[in-house]
Amino acid sequence: MIIGDDAHTTVFSALQFLGLGHDRVIRLKTDDQGCMLIPAFADAIAKVRGPTIVIAQAGQINTGGFDKFSDIVPLVKQAGAWLHVDGAFGLWARTSSKVSHLAAGVDGADSWATDGHKWLQTPYDSGYAIMRHELAHRCAMTIAASYLPMAAEGERDPTHYVPELSHRARGFPT
Repeated sequence: MIIGDDAHTTVFSALQFLGLGHDRVIRLKTDDQGCMLIPAFADAIAKVRGPTIVIAQAGQINTGGFDKFSDIVPLVKQAGAWLHVDGAFGLWARTSSKVSHLAAGVDGADSWATDGHKWLQTPYDSGYAIMRHELAHRCAMTIAASYLPMAAEGERDPTHYVPELSHRARGFPT
C-alpha cells in the first residue's frame, strides 16, 4: 500500500479493518495541499514488490488538493499496481468544465470511491464504489451459502457487489 500522509482518516481505518494495519502501509510526505510528492512516489513504487495498491486523492478534505494523476497513473501501470482514488470530495469536479482539469488523468485508475452526501445532498450513507474491473470486484464481494438463493442465469445478483446482504443501497437511486 502506498498512500499520502494527508489521506482522509477513514482510508487508514479501512486499511486497518482489512487487516493491513499501519505498519505495512508506505506513507509518503505530501505538499502544502496534502498531495503526494511525485519524486517520493516514483521512488516508493519503484521499490515495491508483489501486489500493491496505491491510494490517491481527488479533493483532499482540508485543502481540496488533487494528487497528480497524470504523473501517478503511468508509474502505477508500469509497476502492475492497482490505483484507487478517494474521490469523496473531488471526483465530482469531473462534471464541471471549470474545474475538471484538476482531475486530469483520474480516468486511468482501477477504482474510485465518492459520496453523494458531500455534493448531491443525499443521505449520509450514499456512497459509491466504481470499479474498472467488474470481475475483480465480484470476486472480492461474492457471498455464497446454501441458504441463499442463486440468481437466475443472466440476472444481476446483488450479493456479488456489496459486503452485506441486508443493507439498503441508498446510493442506487441517485
